[in-house]
Amino acid sequence: MVKYRDISVIVPAFNEEENIEGIIHDTICALKNWTQRFEIIIVDDGSTDNTAIIAERLAAQGWVKVIRHKKNMGSGKAILTGFSQASCNLVTYIGADGQFHPQDIKLFFPLIDEVDIIVAYRSSRFDYSFYRLFNSFVYLYLIRLLFGLNVRDINWVHFYKREVNDKIKIRSNGVFMLGEILIKARKKG
Repeated sequence: MVKYRDISVIVPAFNEEENIEGIIHDTICALKNWTQRFEIIIVDDGSTDNTAIIAERLAAQGWVKVIRHKKNMGSGKAILTGFSQASCNLVTYIGADGQFHPQDIKLFFPLIDEVDIIVAYRSSRFDYSFYRLFNSFVYLYLIRLLFGLNVRDINWVHFYKREVNDKIKIRSNGVFMLGEILIKARKKG
């Protein structure tokens, strides 16, 4: 397999002391094999547990940069903070909770030279309540109806060429931020 040139992986984290070390370790192991250069940006989103301490320890070992929000601002703002610090040409984010497996990042490398954005989707949502599934369905339906954006899952992992984020001004900080990026990117072609 040809190694991808470079990738910035943003990891928003809020009270993830149980998971952060494992997800960062797995991400480093995966990226060392598949990229020429990478960086992992942990955005500690005002954690009140030991997440920040663990993140700083991981940063001291290399490959990891830590940015801290003084208070919890939500995952959308944490992702945007990470985007603003990303230095590689390909940018993605993965949750610190371990729901996305870092070894799956390699599946997207062959596609990124053909497109500017890749929107991944979950094959199942076993941990979603009926209420959460219903909300997701309505949200996706409205995005399709109002903006003609035909995606299966907006609030999962995305991959962007960094230039996409450089060209789009995002106003949302919350749950609508990922949808806003896709809608504005589509308008810009």
